[in-house]
Amino acid sequence: MLGDHERARRCLEEAVDPARRTRQPRAEVAALNALARTAMIQGDYAAAKPYLADALNLASRLGDHEGAAQVLLNLADVSFRLGDAETASTSGQQSLEIAKELKDAQGIAGAHRVLGFATMIRGDLEKSAWHHQQGLEIFRTIGDRWGMATCYFNLGEVHRKMGKVAKAVAFWEKSLPIAREIGARLSVAIAHLNTGGALAQREGSESRAFKNLKIALEEALDIGAMPLILEGLVGVALLYAREGKAASGRQAPGGGHGPPLHVQRRDRGILGPADEAAPEEAGRGNAPLPPGFIPSARGRRSPSEGERESPPSPWRPGRRRCRGSRCGR
Repeated sequence: MLGDHERARRCLEEAVDPARRTRQPRAEVAALNALARTAMIQGDYAAAKPYLADALNLASRLGDHEGAAQVLLNLADVSFRLGDAETASTSGQQSLEIAKELKDAQGIAGAHRVLGFATMIRGDLEKSAWHHQQGLEIFRTIGDRWGMATCYFNLGEVHRKMGKVAKAVAFWEKSLPIAREIGARLSVAIAHLNTGGALAQREGSESRAFKNLKIALEEALDIGAMPLILEGLVGVALLYAREGKAASGRQAPGGGHGPPLHVQRRDRGILGPADEAAPEEAGRGNAPLPPGFIPSARGRRSPSEGERESPPSPWRPGRRRCRGSRCGR
């Protein structure tokens, strides 16, 4: 059954022992890496880490550079989500170096994306923007729509943190048509929420802010992303309060109408389809969405015919899930 990640996990666990007994170590690396990816999709990052450690040790002993690069990329993702930015950076950098040796464009772009996120969380915003821009250019060249959407989204987040609101909004708006095209509804909701919150802080942009917050709420309600619903409602309430004060002619100190709109929010970013897995957890924690980026939940409505297949892997969007040592990529 498509989207039955628990069943997939059990099947992969059963595949590890035969690979060991028949002495097929590369198949074992692929199975362990795929097991880790399945656990990550379920939001169980703590469970994914031992699988990745075993896969990395085995790949290193075999001299399986491609397998090691894939495992390191997943390890960077897991470490970041578990709050270990140092290991995320180290693993991402190692994956990038191997991918460059292999001339693996997908791997290079994926490593830049992870490193962009890790450097953003550590506060090196210029470096983060550079990594995301590098990843974006490669993803665009190879036609990776997931990669493009995530890099645009994260570039928006980086520029928001830089205080460059207009640039942030421009990047989020670039991410939206792609996110809609690939069915990333959680990403759509967050991009509209971010845009609405940013515009609400600019005098004269209240109408656009309302429009974006309204769309964000509609998407969040449809997929059950409760933290985003609450944040969106707070944003709308503050805008109403500010407009009410403006209508009554009461001005805030300094001439502005009402208090500035500052909705308390976490750092957010998107690494790939796994962030769409648990929309009800969206926005909780200081990791990408959620600390648990997809089962392939696209909402509580029935999926359309074109949405029945689970989203592709973040590392090999649009390709088959498993193909030899590329399993879990």
